[in-house]
Amino acid sequence: MSSDVSSVMLEETVVEKDLVVNIDNQLKYSQHTEIKVNKANKLLGMIRRSYTYIDLESMTILCRSAP
Repeated sequence: MSSDVSSVMLEETVVEKDLVVNIDNQLKYSQHTEIKVNKANKLLGMIRRSYTYIDLESMTILCRSAP
């Protein structure tokens, strides 16, 4: 019986997304935090541009209901 073992070279990646968390090649998730903060700021900007006046309760409801 002969077995043919092929060598596969693994590629180095800068960031991997696993279980909805972005982790870089040094096992830090600072880029994950940056991505989430940018997404939250975009959402906040969209809400602020959409309304001329919004009270705290309405703002809270809108921010919590966003995906």
